[in-house]
Amino acid sequence: MKNKNALTVRPTPALSELKRAGNLIRITERILGKSIVPGHNRTDEQGRKQGHWVEQDAYGNVFEGAYVDDKEHDHWVERWADGDVYEGPYVDGKEHGDWVERFADGDAWKGQFVNGERHGRWVSWKPNGTEAVTHWHHGEIME
Repeated sequence: MKNKNALTVRPTPALSELKRAGNLIRITERILGKSIVPGHNRTDEQGRKQGHWVEQDAYGNVFEGAYVDDKEHDHWVERWADGDVYEGPYVDGKEHGDWVERFADGDAWKGQFVNGERHGRWVSWKPNGTEAVTHWHHGEIME
């Protein structure tokens, strides 16, 4: 039986791959004047983001997930230029639910957000196998 609490670590794309892909998307979108991926990066009549989006900021960070009425919603993957990856759900524009954070140095965290704040039990792992537990209460570490 699978351990539902086990951390799943997926390979992180190389930073150069993310930058190259992001640059190609931006260049192609400038030329065509629209998203090159059907159904991506669409706005409604009021200019609100809707549906699946892939965005890159000025620092090379790539964010992918869904919007509902201009607010992040459902599953998102955030790939930061420094190699860190954050993955989990949003509800009405706030992190809410189980999140996994994988860092470029090999550390990883798993826990819950409630209305945009860390809350409850968070477990961290070091590359050498060391595990630690931290308890949070509405964004504050509990002593």
